[in-house]
Amino acid sequence: MIAMAAYDLSDVDTYCDIKDPVFDVIMAGAAQWAARTGWMPPAADA
Repeated sequence: MIAMAAYDLSDVDTYCDIKDPVFDVIMAGAAQWAARTGWMPPAADA
C-alpha cells in the first residue's frame, strides 16, 4: 500500500483517480446496509 502523501493531490485528475474507487467501495457498502435495514434518505429541503 502506498501512502496518500506519496501523491501530488493538488492535481485534480490524480486526486479523482485515487478517490473514485474508494468512494465506489464505500457507496456499495452503504447501499447494501440501506437495503438490509430499509433506510431511506430524508426528503429534500428544496
